[in-house]
Amino acid sequence: MSSRIPAPILRAAYRLLTAVQPRSARAYPGQPLTTAFVGPQAATQPPARQDAIPRRIWSYWNTQTPDAVVAQCIANWRTQCPDYEIHVLNGADLGPHVPPEHLPAGFAQLHPTKQSDWLRLYLVRHHGGYWLDATTLLTQPLDWMDAARRAQGAEFVGFFLEGFTHDARYPVVESWIFGAPAHTPFVSAWQQEFHHALVEQGSATYLQALQASPQGAQVLQGIADPQYLLIHVAAQQALRRDNGFRLALFKAEDTAFFHQKAVGWKWYWLYPRLCLAAAQEPTAPLIKLRGGERRHFAELFELHGGPAAGSLWQRACAGR
Repeated sequence: MSSRIPAPILRAAYRLLTAVQPRSARAYPGQPLTTAFVGPQAATQPPARQDAIPRRIWSYWNTQTPDAVVAQCIANWRTQCPDYEIHVLNGADLGPHVPPEHLPAGFAQLHPTKQSDWLRLYLVRHHGGYWLDATTLLTQPLDWMDAARRAQGAEFVGFFLEGFTHDARYPVVESWIFGAPAHTPFVSAWQQEFHHALVEQGSATYLQALQASPQGAQVLQGIADPQYLLIHVAAQQALRRDNGFRLALFKAEDTAFFHQKAVGWKWYWLYPRLCLAAAQEPTAPLIKLRGGERRHFAELFELHGGPAAGSLWQRACAGR
């Protein structure tokens, strides 16, 4: 029903909401802090490579015609990162980047989410760069992520979800955005573990064996849907083995999901905050829409003619 409400009414309702919220719940605090994961063997390993992450963005959309929200996100990357290669793949154009003999048997029959999960790990492992889900909006270039990685002496930069993390020693690494040079140890181990889980063993058998093991609950932590989020489970398995990984991680709730958290995770307040109200500075360096949010935003863009001038979404797309 909210998707049929005219923009002026939604904007007015949002202004009323923000008037009664404490300012601390609304204002972005500034530069995000990093959390370091350092594997137990890191002290005996050579330092992590400090060559720059290639200025290359990878993404995947399983149709050749994305909806308005996805199209705006991709155009936004080109605006915010004009000197980056941007590759938005679909099932028909993998050849230049993934040799056919490297694709798992039955790849075309996998659900698009699992195709995307397999591809993101393969592409960053073998080619380096950043993976971005197609519903990610940037408010600044990605250089800040690589700067944080190198400042930490890390091989990998990404995000973790505090809501899923019950054991702070093993943050639950997110998969919707991450970056690394090619052939780094963690991404290689993550890709191998995910390939084993999805292709070699099968996700159902893999998860059944894990859940039946003594350490199963510890590995799964608070991961809400292990079948759907198999890639998160694979990352946990890789982190818990003897390793020398060095990761620089940002808390997703303080960055990409900051705006969702500020409005109580309600999409019908998120839309006016991002697309109708005047932008507030400073703002989070990126915004990640979840699946239901993307669908609602697409409906509202069609109803309202797109984001309002001066809104956070419009300014990010304009490169301001």
